[in-house]
Amino acid sequence: MSDSNRVRADELSPGDRVWHPFDIVPFTVTHRPTPAGLHFEGEMGLRVTGTSDRGETVHVDVAPSYTWHRAPARDRETPMTPEPLLSTRTRELIEMETDRNRWKGEAEELRARVAELETERHTTNQALSDAAETLRANRDRIAGLEAELARYVGHEPTIAAGAGSEAVAVVREVDHEVRIDLTGAPELSNVCGRVRKPFGLRLRYGLRADVSRVDITVEFQDSAELWPPVAEMPDWLNQIIEDHRPRDVDDPRDFRPTGMGGWAIDRTGRGGAA
Repeated sequence: MSDSNRVRADELSPGDRVWHPFDIVPFTVTHRPTPAGLHFEGEMGLRVTGTSDRGETVHVDVAPSYTWHRAPARDRETPMTPEPLLSTRTRELIEMETDRNRWKGEAEELRARVAELETERHTTNQALSDAAETLRANRDRIAGLEAELARYVGHEPTIAAGAGSEAVAVVREVDHEVRIDLTGAPELSNVCGRVRKPFGLRLRYGLRADVSRVDITVEFQDSAELWPPVAEMPDWLNQIIEDHRPRDVDDPRDFRPTGMGGWAIDRTGRGGAA
């Protein structure tokens, strides 16, 4: 052929040095090409056999007219490298497989972490639920004690009958609770930033001669939540609290008679402002 750097497959001879057409590595032809039993665009294929620089046997089936690129003579003083010479595509495939295995490992680690966090969340939710149940039971107990105390509101100090006993009873505090249904109320944001629409209020006023207080519980669609003093208090909620605050707290009197809920009544029992 006119191109000394290329040679047809049917012109190869033992000892020729050519480049492998797929792996792009040089090898030495050891036998004359033989029929391969394959057809390439109407031509009977040839099998080219040789030995790579690593000492491996090479078989390549091509058309007789396929032109091979001649490879330089191997430096016989240079020892064969134990590492295979890979084509660019082969190296890319190996790198892709390595990355895929690494990503699979990272995905498994992330799935395990997610499962751990879900278990931790379930444990935390259970602990919060138990704490809420305990708080509710304690509040119910306190409410029962306060209701028992409220039975004695409006009585003058009494002396228990009995031989030689003089027990004096003075009301220390009365509990007043108002339950309110809300319609069309604006949304509320709690201290954690959660915004929900309220549907009801439970206002519990503590009445004493020296101080008054109110505990606020906001009822939402899915739960009820005690409203802490540090939470935001909108004007409309302040107005509701003021509208339902027992008025006898404003003008305390010793042993003042009161009716249900702490509203003042007269001593005759007919009702009215004290």
